[in-house]
Amino acid sequence: MKVNYQIYGLLLFIGLIILILLLNKNNSNPKSINGNQQQLTEGFENQIDNYELMDSSFFDLGVTPWNNMNLEEALQKCSNVSSCIGITRKKKESGTTSQETDNTETFPILSKGPCHTKFVGGPLQKSKAPNYMSYIKKMSASSVKCLNDKTIENYLSFATKNNLYWCVDNKDNSLKLLSASRIAQNKLFSKANFKIVSGLFAEGSVSIQVSKTLSDSETSEPTYYIVHDYPKQEHLFLKEIGENESDLKKKASFKMIPGLIKEGFTLKIIGFNDMYFKYIGESMTVGNISDSEKESATFFTMTPISEETTMNELEKKNDDEIKNVDLSPQEKFLKMKNKNLLSLEKQQIMLEEQNKKINNFQFMHIGNIGRISREFANQSAELALSKYLREKESIDELSKKNKSIDNIPSVDSLKK
Repeated sequence: MKVNYQIYGLLLFIGLIILILLLNKNNSNPKSINGNQQQLTEGFENQIDNYELMDSSFFDLGVTPWNNMNLEEALQKCSNVSSCIGITRKKKESGTTSQETDNTETFPILSKGPCHTKFVGGPLQKSKAPNYMSYIKKMSASSVKCLNDKTIENYLSFATKNNLYWCVDNKDNSLKLLSASRIAQNKLFSKANFKIVSGLFAEGSVSIQVSKTLSDSETSEPTYYIVHDYPKQEHLFLKEIGENESDLKKKASFKMIPGLIKEGFTLKIIGFNDMYFKYIGESMTVGNISDSEKESATFFTMTPISEETTMNELEKKNDDEIKNVDLSPQEKFLKMKNKNLLSLEKQQIMLEEQNKKINNFQFMHIGNIGRISREFANQSAELALSKYLREKESIDELSKKNKSIDNIPSVDSLKK
């Protein structure tokens, strides 16, 4: 009977284990369904993390759209297509299904521009922009910026296709082009960050201001705007504008249109036909544009340049862009050329810094060196004397102890 009890106990134990396994399986079934849904959600969240949302914007709606795709499927397809840098989708009206689950038309973005918003484009494009939203791959977002409600009224930097930045000249408040390394080297960040605001003169236009003081003093911060004075002069410059200065307000208001090279943006001045912002060398000017000058009239919105913009970061960014498989051979060649220019510019800055140190050296520094040497010698002598006195004191103490030991009576003398 004892053996039977052992068998029954073993069978009971096995039965309990089977029951526990069955219960766990039943409990895991709904979890597995929810788990699949959670996995899909996590996949979508991971997918959308690779894109930057640009609300109220659209790119080329003339491309063949992708049909019957929700947002997750569209983003996944774009991620798998090397020539796709993002997607544009039409917004849903309030009260209908969400943008994520709706199978609306998806327009792949196959070039870096133009990005149409209510601030950039013709009247029809500006009116359509609020009905769309675009998602741009983050690896392309640094060079594809849309001027919408999120970006306008915030500080931005503006650059040419060759990565030269707008910057205010300290001497005459004119608008120049400088490399990021020059701006960083001379601490000109406040003069290279601008803010796009609603036009001072005409509805639908924009004005560009600098809300930092143009002097080295930080006690006041007057607002300066970019203005032109064509046809008296072609150069663009900054000027403070009063409330009743309507003529200056007109000269500080511009029409922002898609870039003439089908990316970026271009600015036209109001009151003159076909007069654009353009650069000649390092100078920012206004004038007519020939076909060969279209690139000189096209600019790009960039993340505000700051202390963190260094030569090493620029080189890394350029190197990363060179590795981009989507670049055409011509674009890759330009990036390689830019890499060489960055390297040469870095060397030039180092040489100029050394020359400054040499030129700023004065013979009075020799006297300073002599004074520092004498001070160092005095401190060394005091240190040596202090060390000598401490050692002498230790020797004297030791001598006293030895003398007291010598004075202790010996055992033999005590016996006597």
